[in-house]
Amino acid sequence: MNTRKLLITLILGMFLIGLASASLPHKQNTDLTVVVNSNNATTCNVSFIQYPDNTISYFNGEMTKNGNSFNYTMTWSNFTQIGETCAGITCTDGSEDSVGSVCRDVTASGFNGTLGFYILIFGISIALIVAGFWIQDNWVIVLGGFALVFVGLFIMFFGIDIIKDTVYTWALGIIVLMTGAYFGIRGAIEAISD
Repeated sequence: MNTRKLLITLILGMFLIGLASASLPHKQNTDLTVVVNSNNATTCNVSFIQYPDNTISYFNGEMTKNGNSFNYTMTWSNFTQIGETCAGITCTDGSEDSVGSVCRDVTASGFNGTLGFYILIFGISIALIVAGFWIQDNWVIVLGGFALVFVGLFIMFFGIDIIKDTVYTWALGIIVLMTGAYFGIRGAIEAISD
């Protein structure tokens, strides 16, 4: 095998391992039903929840059995922090215990990888504002300003998945929103006064 094929194989393997180890996203402040399948277990319990700030809440939440499946609904109050939240699961068949965990990456929107979307829409908004100044058309500036308002609102409601702190997310959303409002209102005033 030549070096180039080996390098491509290693890079692809690292990418696939990264995908396999990433936890599924979950929307902040919403309930989550955890489902565990076991052929031999008679009971399963959620024994603890570890939050993104590494604090742990211990309890004994008995899971409901339905055939070979066990489920437990974790309430929204366990998903207020952005980051990875894990639930420790213990199942037993009466003589032997099995231990595992279910982890979810909590994001404001419930999606991962939204940064590209923000960059694209933000770039289009700024391009519209710059183009409006360049061609001296106030209505194009207004359009770009209102596009920035929508980006700011989207950031405030759904956050940015790489920013873990909701205060920074809100601050950034307000800054983008107010900048868009300024360009939109100012452009409209200039267009009407002409």
